[in-house]
Amino acid sequence: MLFERRLREGVRDGSITLAFRRWKRAQVTAGGRYRMGDGLMAEVTAVEVVTARTDLTDEAARAAGYADRAALLSDLDARGPDPIHRVALHRRPGAGGGPGPRQVQAQRPQAQVPRPDDQPGDRLPALTPG
Repeated sequence: MLFERRLREGVRDGSITLAFRRWKRAQVTAGGRYRMGDGLMAEVTAVEVVTARTDLTDEAARAAGYADRAALLSDLDARGPDPIHRVALHRRPGAGGGPGPRQVQAQRPQAQVPRPDDQPGDRLPALTPG
């Protein structure tokens, strides 16, 4: 699940516990664990479709990293007409302290596979015309 870089710290410190997304159908599932970038992993605890805009309160907006309800609605309205999904989440314990497994693998030195030219030992003589 992608999060803007500015919101990741809120997930990391626990101040962001909700996300609102416009999706045709839910793109995450409750119980799922998702990489969020910067080595951060979040676990989704609930996903539901918001049926009434009145369910989008100032408190919910702040839990999603917005200043207030108006800022949340402005952002959602700019993202099209798809249904609004409310995603409850928390940082997965033990995650978010460093690079993720993909970053670790990418930082490992690459093994140097020797070419046959570099191998000592018996070799067939080069074929020459003639």
